[in-house]
Amino acid sequence: MPNFNENKPIGTDLLSDLPSLLTNNAIAFRAAVEKHSYWTDSSGVSAGDMRLSDGSFGPGAARAFFDVASNVSSVVSVTKPLSGRLYITSDTSRVYAFIPSATAAILVGGTRAVVYRPSAATIPSNVRTLVQIGTQTAVGTSTQTLTFPTAYGAAPNVQVTAFTTALTDYAVPIVKGSTTTCFGLSIATLFGATASAYTVVWRSHGTTTL
Repeated sequence: MPNFNENKPIGTDLLSDLPSLLTNNAIAFRAAVEKHSYWTDSSGVSAGDMRLSDGSFGPGAARAFFDVASNVSSVVSVTKPLSGRLYITSDTSRVYAFIPSATAAILVGGTRAVVYRPSAATIPSNVRTLVQIGTQTAVGTSTQTLTFPTAYGAAPNVQVTAFTTALTDYAVPIVKGSTTTCFGLSIATLFGATASAYTVVWRSHGTTTL
């Protein structure tokens, strides 16, 4: 597209150059604006409204509403004429989205959490995905209980790995049961002394209420 020329006209330019300059700048402006907003392809009423890039090959944009959570429950209406917009709640710090196939807003995130769809299953209302990590020193085969900083709504998946590199011994950390609030951890020594202390890194992945 033509460049938006801000350096003309200058004092020595001919007046006849002005029409082509204005035309080229108008074309450059329209081409840039139409990447993100409806312009000449609108009925005129929606000119300037943000277009959503979902389903298209180009960039796009969507304006976000900002209001209290109690006002997000209303469906797309006169006050919310365009689907594809985001809604940020001022009192609960959650992010909702209006999509064409929905009759109301859908929760897509919140403070310190991102909501996503790991499968085709419907995400329950007021639920977030919660990932927590930590480290623990483990010695021998005795099981110790580690408590999650934040409890889950259901028993999460737990992953553990031995992180210490200074030892010549080799061991495998084992998860022994997981509940909504804690999990059991022990060490199985495969080579070396069973009394060696290992730093174990753990990661839990599950859901909880917002």
